[in-house]
Amino acid sequence: MLAGTIIKAGSPFSASITVKNRGTQAGSPGILRVWADQRATQDCAAPGDADISLANLPAGAKQVVRIRLPAGSAGYKTLRAFVDNQCETAEHNETNNQVSKSYRVFAQPIADFAVTAITLTPNRPTAGGTFSADVTVKNRGTAPGNAGTLALWVDQPDVPACGTAGDATLPVGILAAGASRTLTLDGLPAGAAAVKSLRAFIDAACVSAEAYDGNNQWVKPYTVAP
Repeated sequence: MLAGTIIKAGSPFSASITVKNRGTQAGSPGILRVWADQRATQDCAAPGDADISLANLPAGAKQVVRIRLPAGSAGYKTLRAFVDNQCETAEHNETNNQVSKSYRVFAQPIADFAVTAITLTPNRPTAGGTFSADVTVKNRGTAPGNAGTLALWVDQPDVPACGTAGDATLPVGILAAGASRTLTLDGLPAGAAAVKSLRAFIDAACVSAEAYDGNNQWVKPYTVAP
């Protein structure tokens, strides 16, 4: 697991790597070798960017190793870890000794827009009536950026794609790094009585590059009363 969501070019970053003995007896995991960017499966004793010597692990036990690595230049990269890198311990399964994780290094500080809260008024709308939604958005990144448009659906359990038309929209504009803003969308149609999923999507047209796009949408279940 990589620590944090924003890794900047030229700066070190942290990674936590879990090693587990899935066998039925204790054994030596030997050397854990790590590469900051290595897509290809490596051979025994192939040189890496960092080595950690591990102590014997009982059957079923695990150890978490934390390591610092250089991010290097900007781009999409692959972190690779190889336990028992010297291949000195006989195992019943050698195919799970290596694991890789894709990540991105950013050339400069970058924005990261997120929906952080939704409040409805009234909290339990009445069928056939209208209600309001207060949606709080935040720039969790390290640079200001254009948060684009906030789109909202009164009942959308599925994840809409960028540019999908919402039931209501509001322009958001520039958000400073660390800044939050609450936007109110009034006159939303409650529709028929049912349990529904209100969905909000910041930068709904996906016009801005962000450190992480997985937090741009938030779903709030609510009930429309008869």
